[in-house]
Amino acid sequence: NKAMTLTLSLVCISSFFSAVVPFGSPSNVYTIIIIFRFIMGIGLGGVYPLSATKAAEDGGDSHGNVNVTSASYAFFWQTPGAMTPWLLALIFSSTSLSTNLKWRLLLGLGAVPALIVVICSLWETRQQALREEEEFRSTGFTLNGQNERGLVNANKSTS
Repeated sequence: NKAMTLTLSLVCISSFFSAVVPFGSPSNVYTIIIIFRFIMGIGLGGVYPLSATKAAEDGGDSHGNVNVTSASYAFFWQTPGAMTPWLLALIFSSTSLSTNLKWRLLLGLGAVPALIVVICSLWETRQQALREEEEFRSTGFTLNGQNERGLVNANKSTS
């Protein structure tokens, strides 16, 4: 989950900066866009295998069997995600927005889905930590491995 959050953060930040940072001469604008899009490509290169792994793990049961339908939903949404920038470009082409704003919106809006997934991933990690802490406390032991009477939990390593 940490790797997924890191790679999606790279995608989100580089997508946003590729839309906001470029100013100046045309060669300067293109250079900045290329640098940030390259960084975004590194993030996307990590996201694809990690999302496949996460879909397979989250779609499985306790016996290691994978729910194919659950995993296929993750792959289904790749196609609409790939088509969205083209659809937005088509919509923007029929508006009275300036060309400068159009391309900045197209590049910058790519940060929105990545940001949503980063936020959801962080929330999921937090919820999982709270569940584990609640489960551990329900055994009568605290996080340092002792219960209220000072007895040490034999299942908790104290190293």
